[in-house]
Amino acid sequence: MDTARTKKKSRVRLCLGILLVLTLGCSSSSPNYLRKNLANAGPVMLSRDNPYVVGNLFLANELNLSSLMEGFVNHRGTPDAVEVVERWMRPLRIYFFYLEPQEA
Repeated sequence: MDTARTKKKSRVRLCLGILLVLTLGCSSSSPNYLRKNLANAGPVMLSRDNPYVVGNLFLANELNLSSLMEGFVNHRGTPDAVEVVERWMRPLRIYFFYLEPQEA
């Protein structure tokens, strides 16, 4: 009887472990290195010439993941700068900055 109970507990722990790994692995909507480079670093200018700048890579990835954000950028235009604010136990916030034509 103890063996059956031990096997059942082991199966439950294994299932919970797999669920935890899947949840943590799929919880990020953007590669971690992009978030780490931009999170709480203040506004970051985007480059119109270099698509490999970290801000451009982050924005491109987020636009691929969110049709709502993609629609906004298609309507309003590509921002001049982005700011990523990440707080513990709060949703990620992305701020878009648009410069006036005379400021650019």
